[in-house]
Parts: sequence; structure tokens; C-alpha cells
Amino acid sequence: MANLISVKRLPSKGNVGDVYFDNVNKEFYIALADGTLFALAGLLGLQPVPAVGPKGEQGGVGASGPQGPAGKDGRDSTVPGPRGDSITGPKGKDGLPGPAGKDGKDGKDSTVAGPQGPQGPAGPRGEKGERGDIAVIGDAELQAAVTFYKHRHTAVQAALLAEIAKSKSLPKSTQLHVQNTLNRIKREAGL
Repeated sequence: MANLISVKRLPSKGNVGDVYFDNVNKEFYIALADGTLFALAGLLGLQPVPAVGPKGEQGGVGASGPQGPAGKDGRDSTVPGPRGDSITGPKGKDGLPGPAGKDGKDGKDSTVAGPQGPQGPAGPRGEKGERGDIAVIGDAELQAAVTFYKHRHTAVQAALLAEIAKSKSLPKSTQLHVQNTLNRIKREAGL
């Protein structure tokens, strides 16, 4: 459970989830996963700034004294003595090989395909097959089909306009417009 703690000096680390109120600056701080304190106002404003507490004074170096005598009952002291120097000795000889392991059981055949071998010589040419269902149309054939359908469409359009032009119920301006369009279509289609 998180706690609300009022302090005059912020600690350098806090308990995860605890909220600290700085009495001096009148600000709230929260301890996140690694114990780092962040100002709540910065987190809410999407500008998190860690608040590092004041650094404590550095302690002095303790003096090491001589090792004391053994205890009254002859046992060694429980107080640790000064740290000794580390000495690395020469490398030892390799050990003897151990006994041979047991033979393994017969394994299953591999299901992974091996590499592909070289290509063999070409065989004799086979007979010519039946004609296929798919027709491959070249550019020239496609262009001819487009031209054919353009002319056909133009002829149908010209026939419709000719029938409309024959109508006596149309105003003269509309009849003139239809006749001009019909003449232009015939001229462009070469009819």
C-alpha cells in the first residue's frame, strides 16, 4: 500500500508507489519502479523530471588496526581483520580425460532434404501437345479489336443521331445541333 510522507528533505530513493510531500518547496513527488522520485506536476504535464534528493556527506575512511589476540576460550575473534592482497598463482596442468561415454541409440532417418544434385543430360524431345484453351493476344491484334469496336460504336451513334434528326417535333436549333454532331461523327469515323 502506498504511503503519503511529508518531509523537509527528499530522500535520494523512495519506496515504490509512495508519495512524498516536500514541505520546503510545497511539491509532491512519487517513487517509481526503481525508487527514483519524480515530481507529480511534471508527470501530469508530460514533462517528467526526476527529483534527486540531497546527497549525504561522505563518510571518513576507517583506520585499520592490528589484529587482536584470540578470545579467552581459544576461538578466533568474530571481528574481521584487514583485507589481504590477492595473488593469482600459475595455471595448473590439464586433467586426464574421463571415461568414454556410452554409445548412442540408432537415430531415425532425416526428414530434411539434402542439397540438389547437378542437372542431368536432356532427354529426347516429346510429341507436340494439343492446342491449349488460352489465347495469347499480341499488341497488333488488340489494337485492331479496339479500332473495330470504336467504328462499330460510332456507327451505332450515327444511326441514333440520324433517327433523332428526322424527328419533326424538335425545335430547329436542336435539329441543327443534332445534324452538326452527326456530320462530325461521320467525318471522324470515315463514314
